[in-house]
Amino acid sequence: MKRLEDLREVADETLAGLEAGPALRHRILSAAQPQKRRLPVRGLAIALSFAVVLAVVLPIALRGRNAGTDALPEEARPTIMNVVAAGGEPVSNERASLYGSQLTITQKNSGSAYGLWDGSTLIRIDGRCYRMIRDIALNSGALDGTVASIEANVDDISLSDGYAVAQGVPAGTAVYGVRGVGTGAMVACEVNGQIRGFQRVSYAGNGRIGGESLRDVMPSADHVIALSLTGCDVVEGEEARRLYRVFLDNAQSAGSGSVNPRQVLLIVLDNGAVVQLAVDGERFGGCGTWSCPELIGEMNR
Repeated sequence: MKRLEDLREVADETLAGLEAGPALRHRILSAAQPQKRRLPVRGLAIALSFAVVLAVVLPIALRGRNAGTDALPEEARPTIMNVVAAGGEPVSNERASLYGSQLTITQKNSGSAYGLWDGSTLIRIDGRCYRMIRDIALNSGALDGTVASIEANVDDISLSDGYAVAQGVPAGTAVYGVRGVGTGAMVACEVNGQIRGFQRVSYAGNGRIGGESLRDVMPSADHVIALSLTGCDVVEGEEARRLYRVFLDNAQSAGSGSVNPRQVLLIVLDNGAVVQLAVDGERFGGCGTWSCPELIGEMNR
């Protein structure tokens, strides 16, 4: 074995004639670079298998986590939307209390007057007329006790002497009250397999009876969760209840004639129901005609 002092001599002899040209430099630098490992075919197959499993299992896990709301029917699930108080700025990503079907019709009403009254399906009970609200189906939890049973399905309820008659609703159908709403304002019954709300209206000269006031033929403010007036932002929560009370407190009777709906005011209730008023300027039409410039002024701010 040679001594350490002889290392330089040994190296000179061994590497004699070796030139560090560009090719050698490239090889040295390449060897110094960290090498990327190629995934073997078998490894790639395993990775893809895991990806497929995650694609199947992860949504199921997420659905289980959200089972509290996803177990509900679609129309009963809370919906993310922008909510704004009259004259205020929108608050993004606030969890609204509107059901899916309610949100859909308020969005339709935002651009042009979107009426919900069905033109041919009506009920008359003890002289009070109710028109069916389309596009909104109630669930059984929204119902109160039985009010009446339809005695006859007739061509025109205004020409019948019966106590409980209907157009478009079969004889024998049970009519129910609606939770949180007096029967002077709304009833409900099953039509074509769905529970439909029927709003109190003026029809063929049949309007308010005796000393009925606006509060007798409209829902109370306590159950209002949103107001939607054509061309205005949807107002929700306590501000919606405040504005609705402005209407109940200030509206003055303007006769029993009809109102040409240049706008529609949709009144959304916490039981899933929606009622409407036809609006022309400061006049509102439902069961009777009412004038309320105070509400229009507040909604248009």
